[in-house]
Amino acid sequence: MAVGDTEAKPRPTGPAGDVVYTAQADLIEAALAASSEEAGIPRKELFSRYWPGVTYSMLLSMALIMEGMDVGLINNFFAHPAYLKKFGWPDARGKQHVPASWQSAISNGNNIGSIVGLLLNGFLQSRYG
Repeated sequence: MAVGDTEAKPRPTGPAGDVVYTAQADLIEAALAASSEEAGIPRKELFSRYWPGVTYSMLLSMALIMEGMDVGLINNFFAHPAYLKKFGWPDARGKQHVPASWQSAISNGNNIGSIVGLLLNGFLQSRYG
């Protein structure tokens, strides 16, 4: 038999005579065995073996940390003297302030951007992988 030839095997049938789906059963069993084997490997060896995946995961985690810090810190800038000097408007007494309408717009703009980004990410992930 040549290298590319495959031998026709009988297809298993169910009780009603219909064909039972068993495609790639060997592949599934091999994946299960590999997963069980990897579960017993020490963490130090896993980190050295899969360092690109670990690095990628850590970078994504740091991006999430920074997103959380951004949401929490943006509201603190409204009272910062340098921010008020650059972006504040004088009130009736001449004191610099950022109006409440601008504060809410900036705070809500961050949340709206997160929602749009998440929706766009879902589409791009399903389209390009």
